[in-house]
Amino acid sequence: MENQTEEPKKKFYTRWWFWALVVIFIIIIANAGNQGSTPSPTSAPTPTQSASVPKSPLTSFGDGTYIVGTDIQSGTYRNSGGSNCYYARLSGFGGTSADIIDNENTDTSAIVTISSTDKGFQSKNCGTWTQIQLPATKAKKTIPTQQPATTQPTPTPTPVASISCSTDNQCGTNALTGSPSCQNNAVYQNYITYICNKAGTLQSYCSNSKTQQLQQTCNSSQTCSNGTCNTLATWHTAFSYSDTSGNNTTSFSLRGNQSRITYSCTTSDSSLNAGWFNGIIEATDPSQPYPQSDNFATTVDCPISKTFNEYSLPPGQYYLHLSNWNSDYSVTVENYY
Repeated sequence: MENQTEEPKKKFYTRWWFWALVVIFIIIIANAGNQGSTPSPTSAPTPTQSASVPKSPLTSFGDGTYIVGTDIQSGTYRNSGGSNCYYARLSGFGGTSADIIDNENTDTSAIVTISSTDKGFQSKNCGTWTQIQLPATKAKKTIPTQQPATTQPTPTPTPVASISCSTDNQCGTNALTGSPSCQNNAVYQNYITYICNKAGTLQSYCSNSKTQQLQQTCNSSQTCSNGTCNTLATWHTAFSYSDTSGNNTTSFSLRGNQSRITYSCTTSDSSLNAGWFNGIIEATDPSQPYPQSDNFATTVDCPISKTFNEYSLPPGQYYLHLSNWNSDYSVTVENYY
């Protein structure tokens, strides 16, 4: 018998069917795992809403109430006209007069500028409003002027610090200043005093002060006027004369413009109780006016004192001529100044 050689047996994992079984087993295990867990539901996609296209604010509109920037554009508008047209720019929609920025009634075409800060606009019986463009103002052409050449300023040297004063006398001399004045019937005048502050230092400076000083006190017969004590006007005796009888001529001087004559008889003798008196005033200078033979004659019962006429005579030298008396008497001429 002929010996036949046996083919060696192949290992099982080299067979195709082995790997086919492995694949099937893996698929079975995978399906079993998926059946054991609950799958989470997938949410449906939210449909996208198509955004609405916003309206552009109008540039032409009719009657109504509009929101500026939303319903209508700001700008300048002209209406087509209408009878009893009323329009108003509004700052709010409260319906009160406080919401009205500006308003108008018209029967003809009108032009109104609606500002971007306005809240609203109201129109009634005005027809159609249409936005217009106002002609631009032509700017004036300016011709540049040639600037003159500038020169650099000369730098100012910095001053060296110095002492302003060391004594009061370096600031000024103390003295009376200004015109005298009156206070409480007395004469006062300002007195200025100079002071050196922080004397002898770099911070020194001068100052002054004024005080009123008493210069004169007016007496009881004086009055203060315009910074001067003036004597009060009163009657002064120009001359006085007394006698028992006879004639007399006496000179006297007058300072003021007013004078008077007083005649007195002094006897106490009842037999001599009547006297008769006559006098004439005569000026030394013939050019001066005076009463010629002024009859101030009188009959008096003594004792008595009588004042005759007052005379307006300018200042100067005068004579008084007296005559004819029959009692003790005295004559006084007084002058008012």
